[in-house]
Amino acid sequence: MFGLSAFLLAITLAPRSAGAQTASTPDSDFSTGVTLCNTGDAKACNVVGAMYATGMHGVKLDHTQSFKYFEKSCDAGHPIGCANLANQYYNGLGVTMDRAHAVAVYQKGCDLGAVTACVDLGVIYRDGKGGAAKDQVYSAKLFVHACELSPAACASIASMYELGWGVPKDLARAKALYDRSCHAPRSDLAEDIQKVWSTAACNVLTRMK
Repeated sequence: MFGLSAFLLAITLAPRSAGAQTASTPDSDFSTGVTLCNTGDAKACNVVGAMYATGMHGVKLDHTQSFKYFEKSCDAGHPIGCANLANQYYNGLGVTMDRAHAVAVYQKGCDLGAVTACVDLGVIYRDGKGGAAKDQVYSAKLFVHACELSPAACASIASMYELGWGVPKDLARAKALYDRSCHAPRSDLAEDIQKVWSTAACNVLTRMK
């Protein structure tokens, strides 16, 4: 299955006063998310979509519902919502597979600042996937943008410099970018794809020594 987007699963949606001790529960987080989404909170729509897409936090897996909420999130301009919506289109999850449209939605997510959308779209153009013509020069530009958005994503453009795809081959620059990715700040979220990128970069650095 294609798609690297890390679903946004931070589920504490309701604002809390300082020192509040009330513990949230999966049911209350889901209900709060739906309520906030219905008031136009694009981030909350993405959270609810992620719950449906993963079947976690007490919510039954339902790609039709996840598509619905990711679409609401993206339409309201949430970058990660667009990245996740593109993944649904690309893989035919809860919607008829439409990879040409997925490319357009990945582009929207990338333009809005979703690093995962930039990386996924870069992979599509790097390899000529999903009906898109191979364009490694544009792929490299997308990876550069991803690197600017997140140090962990620098592994993607590092690989292009290592192989000389879309950019001149430059092993010194590749190593510097892998190092930047390897030492990027890590998230504590188990779902954080950027942690995976950083780990991969560290492994490549070991190989290149």
